[in-house]
Amino acid sequence: MDNLYRDCRSLQGIGHLQWELQNGDPMFKSIKNIIIATALFVPAVNAAAADYKLNRFTVVPERWNTNSYWLESDEGIVLIDAQLLIEDAKRWAAMLKLSGKPIKGAIITHAHADHYGGLNTLRKELGYFPVITTKATADTFEEMHKQSLAYTAPPFGDRFDKVQIQPDQIIEGKGDVTLAGITLTLENIGPGESMSATLVYEKTQNILFSGDATMHHSHVYTGEGHSEGHLSQLNHIKTEYSDVSFIYAGHGDPARISHVDWQISYVENIRAVAARAIKANDYMTEDGKRMDGKALAKYAQEVITKYPGIGDYSFPVEQIVSGNIAGVIMELKK
Repeated sequence: MDNLYRDCRSLQGIGHLQWELQNGDPMFKSIKNIIIATALFVPAVNAAAADYKLNRFTVVPERWNTNSYWLESDEGIVLIDAQLLIEDAKRWAAMLKLSGKPIKGAIITHAHADHYGGLNTLRKELGYFPVITTKATADTFEEMHKQSLAYTAPPFGDRFDKVQIQPDQIIEGKGDVTLAGITLTLENIGPGESMSATLVYEKTQNILFSGDATMHHSHVYTGEGHSEGHLSQLNHIKTEYSDVSFIYAGHGDPARISHVDWQISYVENIRAVAARAIKANDYMTEDGKRMDGKALAKYAQEVITKYPGIGDYSFPVEQIVSGNIAGVIMELKK
């Protein structure tokens, strides 16, 4: 998600795609220092079979509806993803302290700042705990943080922690980790919405934490240009996790496995629109130096009309979809 800033900044001067990130962008003036719901209801699929409680911490759309989860057993707490801003990490830490239990570890699903940005604050507030992910995801942390500092951090100023905590416990490809008496299976599924994604599966409740491999009831981010890989991820989830009770995503409410078909449709539609733009050859400015924002906005309206009323993370929806199309155009032209 945080690379939406990069994508739009890289297209500065292109009509509808230009972000006004300076001089007090009203988008950021409207950020509220509140949490819509600090602990939302999470469906208990098979509570009798699991010796832990599952909870969700989420934030308002201006901070991209980012979800973090915690699994609480008698032995302690396991975190999954870590929010974006210092203020939200502090609020979450205050809630976690109420349990009086130690943090046994944090699992990070992918290296976008809205999923790891709060780690340093959480460690300051709660003490040291290991940060865990798969090797392929860990390998993207340094590069993704450079992009986050360049494009995500500036609008938030001091609210964004510029210190990145690197993973210190690595799973090769696919493997189990047991924390607080809870065994979780981590699986790397390659590039898609991000450069590398890690799934987290818990067997006793038969639930899957997908990070941003699935994005529920919202526009799906394809701006990094890995849409083919994203479709592979989604088909893998359909095949290998076909009977999961719920999927808990990095953005949006929990969903059943059937939601994956909707997301496949969305990504395929973006790819089809991008392919038409390439065939028509009308997406560049007359001088051929950059993509034409007005032309991309015309194509974006097709997608917006087909998928009305879904989440936009408080970004102007035309800009999100135009950026998605632009990223896939570049991917298809490689």
